[in-house]
Amino acid sequence: MKFLIFLLAPFLLFGKTITIDYLETLPNSRAKDFYVYLFLEQNISSNEAFKALKHANTFSPQIKKAWLKKIDDVEVKKEFECFDLPTSKFATADTKCVRIAMNYSNACNVNVKDIPVVIEKIGENSKYVPYMKVFQQKNPFEYLYSMNDDFFLSVFNNSGKYNRKTYFNQVLPLDRVNSFVENSKFSTTASILYSETNLDNFTNSIFDFNTTNINGEGAFSLGMLAITKNRDDLAFKCFTLSAKNSYKRRDKDKALFWSYLISRDVFFLEELTKSYDINFYTMLAYELLEEFPTNIVSSVAHDENANRFLDPSDPFVWIKFTTALYEKSEDEQKEFILKHLTHIDNIPHLAYLLQKIEYKSKAYFVMPYDRYLNGIDDNRKALIYALGRQESYFIPTVVSTSYALGVMQIMPFLTKALAKERGEETDYDEMFIPSKNLEYANHYINYLEKQLIHPLFISYAYNGGITYLINSFKKGLFHDKYRYDPFFTMENISKLETREYGKQVLANYAVYKRLLNEKVSMIELLKNLTPPFKKVEN
Repeated sequence: MKFLIFLLAPFLLFGKTITIDYLETLPNSRAKDFYVYLFLEQNISSNEAFKALKHANTFSPQIKKAWLKKIDDVEVKKEFECFDLPTSKFATADTKCVRIAMNYSNACNVNVKDIPVVIEKIGENSKYVPYMKVFQQKNPFEYLYSMNDDFFLSVFNNSGKYNRKTYFNQVLPLDRVNSFVENSKFSTTASILYSETNLDNFTNSIFDFNTTNINGEGAFSLGMLAITKNRDDLAFKCFTLSAKNSYKRRDKDKALFWSYLISRDVFFLEELTKSYDINFYTMLAYELLEEFPTNIVSSVAHDENANRFLDPSDPFVWIKFTTALYEKSEDEQKEFILKHLTHIDNIPHLAYLLQKIEYKSKAYFVMPYDRYLNGIDDNRKALIYALGRQESYFIPTVVSTSYALGVMQIMPFLTKALAKERGEETDYDEMFIPSKNLEYANHYINYLEKQLIHPLFISYAYNGGITYLINSFKKGLFHDKYRYDPFFTMENISKLETREYGKQVLANYAVYKRLLNEKVSMIELLKNLTPPFKKVEN
């Protein structure tokens, strides 16, 4: 009976006024945070804004911005402004503000002449003082080198480009190099070395490492850096170590694919086909070997006469359901969902939960919303399903950390803009209705496709924003050519989330095209990455 209450849970439409009393009834979650945000966007008092904040699970940037607009406490507003205080103003700002603003990054980038004044303000016993004292030394590198690895790498990683180049671009002895690369903080260090090309002394020292106990992410970054230095032998060494030492399956697969690119050894493609994960790299391996994964599941059984167990348009029903479900054993979970989630509206929920349980043996690529995609050609269907699987796994009530909503994770500002363009009232609750959410997504993809065409570019824009992508093209993205392109350029998309998102959506797209009876070659698609916007020369 515990689960049956989910069917009866009240769902407040966004078109109605949200109250504090209602917020008190909601379970802590991102969905609740979205309601808190919408409450703060209403015509409320400063006192009500303070009460609402107590109900926020996370003090998100959206909630912070809306809350600060509503409160009338000048001192509180001033304190929040202190978080953005630049280090150049630390010497003249009041003590309270400096203490609020101080963090490890700021401690490593305070103007050297201001350090004594800043230390006086935050106190000698502050945990940030040892970081600042490094830069007061006659030889900061020599002083820092005498410290333990954790402290050295923490200062190096938190320092700005100027301080790293000025003080720390030094040659390191091999024993310290090996010690550094084995440290958990080194993955950040390696990423910095890859992005900052003016640290040759430090970088060349790191290249001499001869330990195999290196973090997988750090090894991959060093491999990419080695490629830029035409050190393919070193790159191969780094990628093979990354494949061995990476924790996440997708990171292992990425390193295996790059090991293949360097060596052209089919062994690495064969290893990729042993992966349980269906991703960009494994799909390329299957294609190069003229194979196709056998673990893909495109449908799950449903009962036309079954009762709908979960209301698919209520985010709190899903949250309460999964919270209770995860208290059961894995076998109990599977038995329960196979029994109860058989209504067509609950197929996405069933597929998602089965994927979590069976992820090492099956890859679920379901197509649960065909009834809402009538009149849409298979190419667009494949793209919608590829995006939707990555966005929400087709769960219709997902709310992201940025408050993107529903199956296709449509942002509130985009919902508002699309509603206006369609001559409709903005109604956020409708984004939890799959048919409406898909309508809006299809409308938006129409807009993107007029400018971008290629599914990879559309996926980049869908995630990172079309303005971001256009600006990237104008800066040379896919115009400038590098060895191992297009793969090298794809690993250098500046937004990490967008970089990984685009690769996975393209893999999803290839799978869905195949499931819709139209085989597509990812390799051919990757040969046609012509930017639709010209590079703007500086």
